[in-house]
Amino acid sequence: MNKTRAGIKNKIIAALAVACAAYFVAFWMGTEKEATLEAYEKAAEEAMIADTEILAHNGHIRAMDGQDTEIRDLYNDKPVLIYFWMPWSDDSKEGMPVLENIYRRYGDDIHVVALSFGSTAEEARSFYLQHAYAMPFYTGALSVADDYNVYEVPQCVMIRKGGAISDRVAGLPDERSLAYMVERGMEP
Repeated sequence: MNKTRAGIKNKIIAALAVACAAYFVAFWMGTEKEATLEAYEKAAEEAMIADTEILAHNGHIRAMDGQDTEIRDLYNDKPVLIYFWMPWSDDSKEGMPVLENIYRRYGDDIHVVALSFGSTAEEARSFYLQHAYAMPFYTGALSVADDYNVYEVPQCVMIRKGGAISDRVAGLPDERSLAYMVERGMEP
């Protein structure tokens, strides 16, 4: 009877050993497969970002003080948030206090550009002079808005340092969403 008990005991131990070995191999192979899959996914994501990265157009803009600049000069210095607006748009004007708060919060780290485009330079200048905003206001040609595919106002475009467009939002922005967009645009 001891031999039968010992035989059964040995068979149970052997079966447990085989089960443990099988479990170990399956788990080990699975984690290696997952690690390899993660590496492939990361490489594919990086390649996709590089292939689909949209670079910002250059454009000639003029500050309210008459100083001319190129958008490229701004985004080669630091990230740029462009707020496309028109003086006749109530939504554009309602968004100005939000943009001003973003400027006060991030103005040392990014360029904030309130850009009126088209034939509204005098109206934009009048609006600028009537309000005590600290952020810089600019005017530009309609072609600048066309280059950025802006067909409605207001619209925000976030450009990373170096010129990659990281985000865009059409419509009246809320401060929280705009702050999130800016922080993402400041990432390398």
